[in-house]
Amino acid sequence: EELREEEELLKEQEKQREIEQQQRKSSSKKSKKDKDELRAQRRRERPKTPPSNLSPIEDASPTEELRQAAEMEELHRSSCSEYSPSIESDPEGFEISP
Repeated sequence: EELREEEELLKEQEKQREIEQQQRKSSSKKSKKDKDELRAQRRRERPKTPPSNLSPIEDASPTEELRQAAEMEELHRSSCSEYSPSIESDPEGFEISP
């Protein structure tokens, strides 16, 4: 039974990875440069404004949040995958199972 659960977890992760890669392909190519430039421009325009006040700006926030979430997931995945491939998606279930 545990083997079956692990296989399902792995399949789910593969699906998630494919989705993330597709999202990254469509957005990251130009978006990262564009966002860096936008950020630099905003800094020049309003040097006193802290970054937290910039996030609500509509054109940047949704994709920015997506990109940050994807980066966080990737960091999380790369740091955890050394120990166990399924730890990121279901750590609690894994600790509980004998």
